[in-house]
Amino acid sequence: MSPDTPIELAEHLQIAKGLPGITRKEWLPGVITEQDIQLPEDLKLLEDLAIAVAVGGDNREVAVIMEKATGGVHHFTLAIQGRLSRDDEEAARRLFQVLRIPGADFPSQIRSVISSYATPGMERALRVVAEPLDEFEIKVQDWLETTFKWQDLKQELPSSEEVLARFPKPDGMSVKKYITSLWMTLCESILDGNGNARQLSQINTDEVFLLAAQLSGSRFLKRLLESNSEKQFIGSVRYKLAMLGRYWTCVGGLAHRFRLIDGRFDYSWVRETQPLEKALRMTRVPQDIITCINPDIKMYCGYAVQDLVEQAAEQYKEDIVVSVHPEIQLILNGKDNSAPYVGSSTGACFCCKLWIDDYNKRRGAKWEITRSLEQPDETWAAPSPSGEDVMKMIHHEVTEMMYRTLMDAAGGYYDDD
Repeated sequence: MSPDTPIELAEHLQIAKGLPGITRKEWLPGVITEQDIQLPEDLKLLEDLAIAVAVGGDNREVAVIMEKATGGVHHFTLAIQGRLSRDDEEAARRLFQVLRIPGADFPSQIRSVISSYATPGMERALRVVAEPLDEFEIKVQDWLETTFKWQDLKQELPSSEEVLARFPKPDGMSVKKYITSLWMTLCESILDGNGNARQLSQINTDEVFLLAAQLSGSRFLKRLLESNSEKQFIGSVRYKLAMLGRYWTCVGGLAHRFRLIDGRFDYSWVRETQPLEKALRMTRVPQDIITCINPDIKMYCGYAVQDLVEQAAEQYKEDIVVSVHPEIQLILNGKDNSAPYVGSSTGACFCCKLWIDDYNKRRGAKWEITRSLEQPDETWAAPSPSGEDVMKMIHHEVTEMMYRTLMDAAGGYYDDD
């Protein structure tokens, strides 16, 4: 049964979000299954800018697009999930003020201004990484013992010089033992004795962000993802580490590009006239939603259904606030001279990816967005007006995704045909 209203869509997204991640390779997002793809330079710039400008409180995503006007002047357009606050505007003002006049120690200036307002986003990124890191820490020690052929450190890490400068390698220590020590340092820095995320004030953020960036891009993790059966788990951890590491990598990227831009830019926020947020109250409980998908689901999944209902119910909320997500706001506000890229601070959700793919197909557009785990997000709302056929497609895909997730988690049989 497909959802026919925004409330039913939010209910289905909540259920899918509350279930274990899909493990079947053919259903995993490209960010896990595909080899690393070289991003266009403009998209990398917009991704760096999005993570740098986002305050990050309450998972409020920021996205950015760019126009190149005559005379080489860049115009950046920003959008945020929900209502724009004074804190959001102040963060952008302070960041762009620093970016306008590159100083002698430009990277340190950028890192300092980001740290002055982005604590909520950094803390959230730490919690997201910490959630699977306790289990990963145990498994990675066994995986590191796997008989991989280790190369020189320059081949094993994206930027070994930066790592060695902060974490000197003892004479005689093998590359394998050194990489192992870096993993253990990262885990111990992020996790407390109970396996929970430490407070931001308790860690050396420069060291943690650097290690997250380097280890998520390490040759070891790439080989592990190719050869190990736990692709969903490894790929998810790798992605979350890379997102945390963006707080390190964005600084170098912004310093390089904005030296070239040399102050020739301006920026603005999308300010919608229609309400950006709408409160919805759910009308069904998880048990009813799950059994409505397919009356025979208990036959396919057996006793596991009740366990999954309880798991989904743990995160289920009666009241949800939905909004048009910033990627879609920006695409609808794009100009003819806009570069066809949208940089995002958190990555596009499942419904945004569906909507943008459909928009590109219908309009002959070529918008590219920040790669992500394409997770269900119950706060998603369609822009107004949206065609009935578009909404039917999204509703259908959400229901299929929820059903696949249920069947995968319960070990039931699912036929794609």
